[in-house]
Amino acid sequence: MESEYRQKATRTKCWILVFIQIFALLLLSGWPPHLPHSLFAIILFCFGLLLLLYALFSMSRNSWSAHPQPNPHGTLTKKGPYKWIRHPMYTAVLLIGLMFLVSQPTLTRAVAWCLLLMVFYLKIVLEEKLLSSKYSDYRLYQQKTYRLIPGIW
Repeated sequence: MESEYRQKATRTKCWILVFIQIFALLLLSGWPPHLPHSLFAIILFCFGLLLLLYALFSMSRNSWSAHPQPNPHGTLTKKGPYKWIRHPMYTAVLLIGLMFLVSQPTLTRAVAWCLLLMVFYLKIVLEEKLLSSKYSDYRLYQQKTYRLIPGIW
């Protein structure tokens, strides 16, 4: 019974983090969303979008999930950008969010980007705990890869 309670609490926590993430992304993009104006912002956007697509196409359909709880029928992806970083989709979304902040800097966007960063950190901690319990080789994978930024963290 307690295990079932923990699973429900974990699922609830996962969805709360996803909703906060969506809220932060909406605040970042503004309405209407602003496209990049500077070369730096365009580079951030392009790199983020390419990384996001590369990560999506590297992962099996059964493994993809919007929330940190691993898909029951998924497999651990170690190819594509996952060879170097464990959470390339989070990195990509942070880069795209940074593009919105750089394109039209406001206090609201700065707070939203920081909120997004905090949510991703919480999702990473939870996700890595769940992945470690699901995949026996996840600890070894963690030792060989970085969380978000190759060579740094």
